Amino acid sequence: MNDRTRKQLEVLDPEARAKAEAAIASTRTPEARARHAEIRERFKGKPGPDALFAMGEIDAEARDRIKAEIAAGPSDSLAALLREIRLERERQGLSFGDVGALCGMDRSAAQKVESGAASNPTVGTLIRYAEALGKRVRFTLEDAPE
Repeated sequence: MNDRTRKQLEVLDPEARAKAEAAIASTRTPEARARHAEIRERFKGKPGPDALFAMGEIDAEARDRIKAEIAAGPSDSLAALLREIRLERERQGLSFGDVGALCGMDRSAAQKVESGAASNPTVGTLIRYAEALGKRVRFTLEDAPE
């Protein structure tokens, strides 16, 4: 278990901590490790939507939606957030390596997040990145343009 996970567990109440530790332990069984190894092997070539469809992992509707999302690139709001993150990092005079060290990722991963090359960063990743800069991410729900 890494230090970040230990710290996250420390703040939980005893019941929540026990549940989290049980969930973590369930991923460390020989069966779980074998299942994860099989999944890693099957997807090690990072198949795209067409390959996933051919493998039977997704249906045609999902394939077409994923291809459209890839073609569209990051959403305007995500692009704006990434631009703000870049400007703040530069304002603070931090390198990708500096931010990566602060949020638990390597330099190249930090660069991919910020540049948009990581086309679908997780909310957790964006939050950690912002926190490394002393900022927070906020989400709002707005009416869609007509």
